[in-house]
Amino acid sequence: LTGRIAVRDESLATPFTKELRNVNLTVTDLSTAANATSKASLALNTGQSETIEATAAFSLAPFGLTGTLAARDLDAPSYAPYFQNALPLNLTSAKVDAQADLILPGNDGSPRLDNAAVSVRELTLNAPDNAGSVRVKRASLDKISVDPATRAVQTGALGVDGVRVSTAVGPDGRARIMDALHG
Repeated sequence: LTGRIAVRDESLATPFTKELRNVNLTVTDLSTAANATSKASLALNTGQSETIEATAAFSLAPFGLTGTLAARDLDAPSYAPYFQNALPLNLTSAKVDAQADLILPGNDGSPRLDNAAVSVRELTLNAPDNAGSVRVKRASLDKISVDPATRAVQTGALGVDGVRVSTAVGPDGRARIMDALHG
């Protein structure tokens, strides 16, 4: 199956729109037989050079899945309608790469996320009214795992490189970016 998908989420205060291009979904060895293993792959990109790829092996009876999901060059500000209200500063630029293994065990298991990693490049956050900005050249977190059944989250190394904070100074001598961060 190959195609294009237009996404528009109007449930948000600022609607989210994204066009998914070159969508390519392939399923092989599909079977409903007990314990039969099928395979699937999905690849797509957007007009903003974002790419998403997923591969999985799965069974329909009982249902279970193991797969890998990778996203590259995600333009984080284009997804801001989903999270901007949670940030004290305005996200104006950032590119994100992420990958994870997803495990959905058969009948009695709960889903898990293993071997995940996230890397953010060229992050810029601006405070309102030119109060200041935060810039990060690169930040990454690896070896992420999430197991809802045990309520466990584990991470590996956090790396941050090239952090720069700038601020305007108010008449009282206080860094204005601090006021923006405290809301």
